[in-house]
Amino acid sequence: MNERLKQLRESLGISQREFSQNIRIGQSTLAMLETGQRIMKDIHISQICSEFGVNEDWLRTGEGEMFKNDDFAYDLGTYAAKATDLDRAVITEWMKLNDDTKKNLYEFMKKVVDASNKE
Repeated sequence: MNERLKQLRESLGISQREFSQNIRIGQSTLAMLETGQRIMKDIHISQICSEFGVNEDWLRTGEGEMFKNDDFAYDLGTYAAKATDLDRAVITEWMKLNDDTKKNLYEFMKKVVDASNKE
């Protein structure tokens, strides 16, 4: 399972630090999970699958597709592989926001996109 964890992180194109922050564990813990020095607990598996749209069967056994059959999860994985440092920074900061702030910022972003599409 440790090899698949590293494969997943690399396919998302994110660092150990970014990945570990998203699933709320330390970077050193992630490094030990990736190398097999620590055994992945169910809570880790649950957080990874939830956060990144990963197929739990694939993570545990290698069977099936890496991502759930969900267009959003697939798109997210595709975008992450092509993401720039700025894209990653924006997403990382976004994930730190509370829901009300996200909603307000999203509404603002929609207005900016709509205005730029009219130009």
